Amino acid sequence: IEEWVYEKIKNYTISSNDVYMTIVGATIGKCGLVPKKFDNMNLTENAAKITPIFYPKEFLKLFLESSFLQKQFIEKTKKVGVEKMALIRFKASIFPLPSVDEQKAIVSKVNQLMAWCDELEKKIKKRDAYQEKMMQAVVNQAFKTEKEPIN
Repeated sequence: IEEWVYEKIKNYTISSNDVYMTIVGATIGKCGLVPKKFDNMNLTENAAKITPIFYPKEFLKLFLESSFLQKQFIEKTKKVGVEKMALIRFKASIFPLPSVDEQKAIVSKVNQLMAWCDELEKKIKKRDAYQEKMMQAVVNQAFKTEKEPIN
């Protein structure tokens, strides 16, 4: 692209070090980490990039998803037609700043808990599949018993 076009869109360029957050529509406040494959791509105007300075990006994402901040985002959203949160309102949000060690400990603990949740979900699915097989076996046995003559 030409230099003048790049100058107009450079603020929408994202990097894999950024966190993104939607600022328009029903999904305001939803956020995520920018994957490496999207490094140097452009972000839609319906989302904002947040480049962490005081926070590791993983902690920032978790914090942005917290009910503490999500409540602030909802309160700052204007509902005229399509919901939108202006970045100036985002900047007015309250962000606590724990030490870097605490941030890393929080991310580590959340990751550990999420891994446990994933494992529990797998066990529940496995149990549900086993339960379904047992139910089918009981039903099959019930029909098989009905067809056999009584002596």
